[in-house]
Amino acid sequence: GMSGSSEYSLSGSSRTAYGVASTSDRATYTRHVNFWQGSFEYVRDTFIQAAKPSTHDLWAMWTQGSASSVTAGNSITANGVVGNWSQASYNGSVSYDYRLSTNDLISTFDTNLASGSFSFNFGTNGSVFAPSRTLTIPKSTPTGNYWVGLLLNHSDASSSNNDASGQDAWDLQVNGVADPAIVAYQASTGQFFLGSNMNIQYIIQNLGGDPSNTISVSVRASINDFISTADPEIASFSHAGLAGGASFDSGVVSVNLPTSLGEGTRYVGIIISASDDVDNSYASNNAAPPTPITLIGRPDVEVTNFNANNGVYYHGQNVLIPSFTISNVGTSATGTIPVEVRVSTNNFISSADTLANSSTVASQNPGGSTSYSWAFAVPASLSAGDYYAGLRVPPLTNETVTSNNWDVDEATFTIIDCLPDVNNDGSVDSGDFTAWISAFNSNTFECDQNGDGSCDPSDFSAWIANFNAGCPGL
Repeated sequence: GMSGSSEYSLSGSSRTAYGVASTSDRATYTRHVNFWQGSFEYVRDTFIQAAKPSTHDLWAMWTQGSASSVTAGNSITANGVVGNWSQASYNGSVSYDYRLSTNDLISTFDTNLASGSFSFNFGTNGSVFAPSRTLTIPKSTPTGNYWVGLLLNHSDASSSNNDASGQDAWDLQVNGVADPAIVAYQASTGQFFLGSNMNIQYIIQNLGGDPSNTISVSVRASINDFISTADPEIASFSHAGLAGGASFDSGVVSVNLPTSLGEGTRYVGIIISASDDVDNSYASNNAAPPTPITLIGRPDVEVTNFNANNGVYYHGQNVLIPSFTISNVGTSATGTIPVEVRVSTNNFISSADTLANSSTVASQNPGGSTSYSWAFAVPASLSAGDYYAGLRVPPLTNETVTSNNWDVDEATFTIIDCLPDVNNDGSVDSGDFTAWISAFNSNTFECDQNGDGSCDPSDFSAWIANFNAGCPGL
C-alpha cells in the first residue's frame, strides 16, 4: 500500500529522506515505514538509478545565509549546495548567481546579488557547497520578506532544477531605508554684484527603497569648494519626502547674494538633510559647483544733513552752506564723487533743477562718512521768488540705489531783484551800464528801469537814478 513517494526534511544542517505511506494526509502528519532490505536495495540501486538522466544534471540545492534579517544596503554571507543527480560524472566549471526574489521561485528575473564560477569533479551522486559569498542587499530594496537562492547558469540534462527554489531558498527579512541624495547640481557662473541674485538647480533622489521624511536644503556660500555648515547660509528650502527611488527636480531657483559675503570668489553649493536619512556622507548630501563666482561690491552714496543759510538774496549773491554730509553705505569704494548744488521750486532735488554750483569730493570707502561746508551764487537766470536749495550726487559707476543721492534744506530762501544790477552779478558797477545798453538794444525786461512796462530812452534816466541809489547789501 505504499505510494512510492517520499519526504525529505531539514533538521539544522541535516537532511533526512523518508518513505511515506499513502494513508498520510501530508498536511499535518506522515506515517513513516520501513523497507525490506531487498526492496530498499532495489529502489536504491535499480529503480532510482534508472530514473537518473544519462548525462550529468546539476541541481541547485539548499541556499543558506548568515542572518534571518538585514538592513538594506548592508551585507550578509551565503552559500548553497550543488549536487549531480545523474548517471554521468562531471568534472569542470560551474557558473552561478545568488539572486534576491520577492517569492521563493528563484529565476533570472530576480535581483542578482553576486555571480561567479567554481570547478569541481562531480561523481554520479556528488555534491559540494558552492563558494560562500558576501551579498550586499541593494539599498533600494523596500521593507519586506524576500528569498535568496542559488541559480546555476549551466547547460546540463535539465534546467528545471538549476534554481534553489521553494524550501531550498533562504527566507530573509529586509528592513528598508530612506536615503535622499543629491544626484545633480548646477549654479550660475561669472561675476555678480553683492546684493544681486544668482540661479541654482538641483535634483534629489531617494536611493533607498522606503519613503523619506521631509528633505531640507541649505544653500551656502564658501570660500572653497568644500561646502559645510560652517559656511554662511544664504537661502533654505523644504521639500516633501520622496518615495523609494523617486526624485525631485528643483527647477531654476533664484537666491540672493547678501552684501555680508563681501567681495571675492565664492562657491555656492547646497547641503541636504532628512531625519531618517541613512547616509549623511559628504558625497551624498553636499554639492558644490566646479568653479566659483566672483562677487564685487557697489558704491552707494548717501547725502544727509544739508543746510543752507536762509534769507533774502539778490542775484549773484553767495548763499553759505554751513554743512552737509556724504557717506558711502555701499560695499565698494566710490571713487571721486561729483557734487552739485541745485535750486528748485519744490523740495525734490533732481537734474532738472537749476545748477548753482558743482565740484568733486574725495572717494569714500564702504562705511566712510565726511562732512563739508560750501556756498553757491544765486543764479542770474532765476526770477524773483522763493526757492529750495539742495545737494545732489549724480549716479556713480555701478551704483543702483540713487534715491539717497540727494538732500534738501526744507526751508526756502528768497530771491529779489536789484534793478541797477542789470547783469545780475551781485554788484552795482559800470558793467551794469554796458548790460543796460545791451538790454535796451535787445528790448529785454532788464531795460525797463522805471517800471512802466516799456523799454524807451526814459529808462536810461531811471537806471542812472537807480544806480546812484544802489541796493541795500550790495
